[in-house]
Amino acid sequence: MVLTRLVRVQLVVFAVLAVLSTAVVAQNYLGLSDALGIGRYRIRAEFTDAQGLFAGAPVTFRGVQVGKITGLELRATDAVATLDLETRTRIPQASRAEIRAVSAIGETYLDLVPERSTEPWLAEGEVIPISRTAGLSSSAVLLESANRLLATLPAERVNEVLGELNTAFAGSGHNLQILLGAASLLVHDASANVDPTRRLLAGLPQALNTQRQVAPQLRSGIAALSGVTGQLEASDPDIRRILDEGTPFVEQVLGLEHQLKPFLPILLGNLVSTGQVVRTYLPGLEQVLVLAPAEVAALQSVLVPYAGRGQAGVVLTLNINDPPICREGYEQPGDVYCKVAANDPRVVRGARNTPCLNAPPRRAATPAQCVDPKEPAWQRLLLK
Repeated sequence: MVLTRLVRVQLVVFAVLAVLSTAVVAQNYLGLSDALGIGRYRIRAEFTDAQGLFAGAPVTFRGVQVGKITGLELRATDAVATLDLETRTRIPQASRAEIRAVSAIGETYLDLVPERSTEPWLAEGEVIPISRTAGLSSSAVLLESANRLLATLPAERVNEVLGELNTAFAGSGHNLQILLGAASLLVHDASANVDPTRRLLAGLPQALNTQRQVAPQLRSGIAALSGVTGQLEASDPDIRRILDEGTPFVEQVLGLEHQLKPFLPILLGNLVSTGQVVRTYLPGLEQVLVLAPAEVAALQSVLVPYAGRGQAGVVLTLNINDPPICREGYEQPGDVYCKVAANDPRVVRGARNTPCLNAPPRRAATPAQCVDPKEPAWQRLLLK
């Protein structure tokens, strides 16, 4: 039979596809590369107790399966497990081999826990010694310890706690699921940041020593806080009464604010000018407030002791023309002061020598006289 060119090409393509398919099936389903040792290397781990391990048990590294156990060997004093690992995963030589269980009644697996994340790496034929391996923790020991712990607790208290837990978590399954999912992400991030976490833990002693040094201040603060909370507890009825009666008060304040709303902005706007004047004459107001108590006290010392007799305890001394009297000025009611030169000895404490608050070196009888005509107009208007 003569095969045409097209048929020969089709047969070649079919043969190539058949070979590729067979290779894929052999690799993915039959584990041909694993059986031939391609891309694999073997190490051994020594255990004093290999309870729970079995041939074919998975081997994990940081939560990811990187191989399996291909054999177990019992020796006189220990047991040796042969681990078949992937060469693409670099595992630090300083790693511990720990037997763990998926659950209390589940299958076991071997977990490789790195003590550091740097080289050298595990290679073909190396052995993890007994000093860096750990057997499976017995669930019976765990349950016995838990039982002893519960036996030391009062039964009624345990029932009360369980009842409260049931009340707290009833109907919160969805929220707990979200919490566990977030915790899983947290653990994943923590596993990816082992070195920063170790540096953080290495720096903790310094921070804890600082806290120990300030322990007296912390105790004092906590004691003071205890006093505050105790006073709040004692004043609880008063606080509740204030909160209950505070609503009418707030309503009245809001009503007053609503009534004053049309006029209050205008009043505050007008007070701006008043405030500017008060700020200018603030030293004078301060002097009045300082001297007023002394003057009142002096008047009381003169009048109070003689109040019953209608007298005053005043000592008068006759003084004639020393210093000379002033006859200049006094023309109008607004000009009732001595109008002489500032250095004239007559009435030196008169109005003409009053310090100008807006210009301290100057002295004048009225604010208008304190203003220099060359000064800005706004300052002259302020003193009118």
